[in-house]
Amino acid sequence: MLTQFYQIAPDGATVVMTSLGVVLADLEASYGAAINRLEAGTEEIMSRKPQSIIQASVSMIAFQGWGFEDEVLGKIRKVTDYVAHAGIEVFGVKSILDEIPGGELRAYEVSTMDLGAVPRIGTQVAKDTPDADGIWMTGALMPSVSVIQSLERESGLPVIGSMQVMAWQALRLAGVTDKIDGFGRLLREF
Repeated sequence: MLTQFYQIAPDGATVVMTSLGVVLADLEASYGAAINRLEAGTEEIMSRKPQSIIQASVSMIAFQGWGFEDEVLGKIRKVTDYVAHAGIEVFGVKSILDEIPGGELRAYEVSTMDLGAVPRIGTQVAKDTPDADGIWMTGALMPSVSVIQSLERESGLPVIGSMQVMAWQALRLAGVTDKIDGFGRLLREF
């Protein structure tokens, strides 16, 4: 995850982080424990005086349902269909697990997976969903930032990846507005 951020970030930007302890082997229990650790994790980060805070794990938030992002920030509400509430219609889904022998990953294995799997899956999703307006890749640990731009070129669609978006948001919250080439349209144009 850090390697991907530093591929994107301009000189002088740095990351401080803590772990909420998500373990892929038992997601439901692991997400519950991670949610219980949010306040302590935030206190750890705040002691380092960051200019922005980004909480990784879209899947942890989406797993809890639409509105959970408000609960993370203010513990307000919980609803079940995450992306539809944002006006996003899903035309197709493909899991990276389809590319993994045995169909499962242990903790952090996604960070060392074959980079070729990401563009293969993205290209296939683009072919299978000709009405799609873009490709969304979840999983901040998945090494995807270095292939986003080539996947955009090959598919003809904008591509959004978790680490790419977190880096973009963290930089913008910290006042860094540089346009950064090589990691997709989001960082190049916005």
